[in-house]
Amino acid sequence: MPRVVSLFLSLWLLSCSGSGPKDTGGHKTTADFSAAVLVFEPAQGKILRAQPLVIASSEVIQDAFDYTLGSLDVTPVANGIYTLKGRYLYASRLSELTGSSALILAQLCQAMGIYSDGTGTRVWWRSHHTQARMEALASAVAAGHRDLHCVMHIENQNGLPFYLSFDPLPVSDADVLGSAVAKKAVQSSLMMLNVKSGLVLAPLALLKIVDLNPQFDTVRALGASSHTPLYSMETGAPCAFAAGSQTVVSNTDLLKQSSVSFEGVQLKAATPVAIAGKRLKACSGVSIQFKDDQAQFGFTCGTYQATKNEGLEAGCQWGVLLGNDKDPEDEITVTLGMPRLSYLGSMSRGWMSGKDAVVKSPINPIRLKSIALNGFSVSQLSFLEKAFDVILEVSPDVYRQDFAGYMKSASLGTTGACAQPGVMGYASVGGNSITLCQYMFGSGVDSPSAVVGAAHTIVHEVRHARGFFHDIDRPAYEPCGGTAFANVFDHNIVAVCTSAFCPLLKSSAEGSYLNDINYSLKGDDRRFLGLCKQWQTNMGFTDARVRAGR
Repeated sequence: MPRVVSLFLSLWLLSCSGSGPKDTGGHKTTADFSAAVLVFEPAQGKILRAQPLVIASSEVIQDAFDYTLGSLDVTPVANGIYTLKGRYLYASRLSELTGSSALILAQLCQAMGIYSDGTGTRVWWRSHHTQARMEALASAVAAGHRDLHCVMHIENQNGLPFYLSFDPLPVSDADVLGSAVAKKAVQSSLMMLNVKSGLVLAPLALLKIVDLNPQFDTVRALGASSHTPLYSMETGAPCAFAAGSQTVVSNTDLLKQSSVSFEGVQLKAATPVAIAGKRLKACSGVSIQFKDDQAQFGFTCGTYQATKNEGLEAGCQWGVLLGNDKDPEDEITVTLGMPRLSYLGSMSRGWMSGKDAVVKSPINPIRLKSIALNGFSVSQLSFLEKAFDVILEVSPDVYRQDFAGYMKSASLGTTGACAQPGVMGYASVGGNSITLCQYMFGSGVDSPSAVVGAAHTIVHEVRHARGFFHDIDRPAYEPCGGTAFANVFDHNIVAVCTSAFCPLLKSSAEGSYLNDINYSLKGDDRRFLGLCKQWQTNMGFTDARVRAGR
């Protein structure tokens, strides 16, 4: 008994102090917030003689896989009106858990409830949890605590006690309820209602959570959809090889910056992870910082070249913790890789002279001034002229289909959407104009990545103007039938074009394709079907590389 008393005392002290684990960035985690409000007491009374509530049938109301909270309408074998009496953490060896471990594990059980009015009974619970809770759960299981459950004590109108058991780490989809895709839910380690529990409810196995009034909510879970990182185009002066070298750069200390963004998430923490079991020494020279919904990378040309010299170009990656904007207790970890760079070394002998091989098209709208051009500088117009020449040589059919005879104007944008980092351009759906952002022009360096980025942006935004939406927003579109059709430009550079300059643009076109296909078809399997699949195959991409986006 002394061990049990000390456990409850330590939990009480922790709950009062609000202390708890912190993330690597020093910010309070969701676990800390919960610790400040959790209070515990030993189990006693009717819960100790409660019987499992046997469910005859059920219907998923809010899928536990798709939403952060799951809910079910259930029909118990024993009909009645049921009332919630308590929430508990169940551990068959509870006294062997440390106070801090039990505290975090108990947070798995704090949000669950039941509503019953005689015409039906609805059960709900939190299925998606914070990283801290899942790590504590994994550690407990590794230490031999395999019998862990969340228990809801309920009583019927006659005062008879029953319980429902929720498994925070289910093994078999045949043993749980809560999702139409139960197998996926089990594979994702989501907490589900257990229908085969036979728990021994004893004071030494139950920890009651009190003084809580959790509320049911409807929030889409992060894990139910893809969160593809969107890498910004490289800007600024490029890295350059030293004369006669392919392993040494001349501008070692030149700082390169790039960013990757997500939508609808909070970026919380980043931890370096190995690639194929290898962790490069050079990666210690790469910084990663979070700003709003972006991760910003910083490294020098020397550091980037060091990754190449170690045998794995851009071979640094991080496990990044994402939090749900609408539900801070919903977290997932995704992998972010270091962006790839284009070098000036080969360009000095290639692009700087090879770009002259781009034919000056007689129908170039910039050269002819056949559309209104608003706000561009002389150098920007010259750059756009080159981009249109590339479009007209690489994808003339796209120009004739979407641009010629339809587009009336192009404008430089510096405010509104164009004031946001990484935005290259925009257009109104069904309009006859496009806006190209200052960001698209970068530092004014004429490089393969800059030309490809500008040309692709033009083709993408013209698709919008011609009435097409992002493919992800239109499930009825054929694969690559919306804005993703702009990827035909990148495909043609890599797999079709025979002009002398196209090999110099190949690497940039590959990066452009991977970025846009995951933007227009974010997480959508149409990326691997139909026209999209045909382009992917012609470009030599595997499904895995397309998913990785780099």
